[in-house]
Amino acid sequence: MVRDIDGELGAPIEEVAQDAVDATAGLYTSDASLDVEEQLRIQLHARGIAAVDEASISELAHGIRSGHHVSIAGSDGPDVPLA
Repeated sequence: MVRDIDGELGAPIEEVAQDAVDATAGLYTSDASLDVEEQLRIQLHARGIAAVDEASISELAHGIRSGHHVSIAGSDGPDVPLA
């Protein structure tokens, strides 16, 4: 994944991506009909991250739908690397 915003300092990309994953997981718990992949793309984009690896999106979405706590590499818990 790549940050869309150049030249600005902020939270590490792993933390920002984790926020997007957590938001998507929270929405999924409220609505099981949610398109998890699409919502994850929306959440990432809203935070300035462009998903460049569809395999990573699919892996993250699968973990969310399975009810697992999904962690981005660099955060606590099992890791899904940013590609």
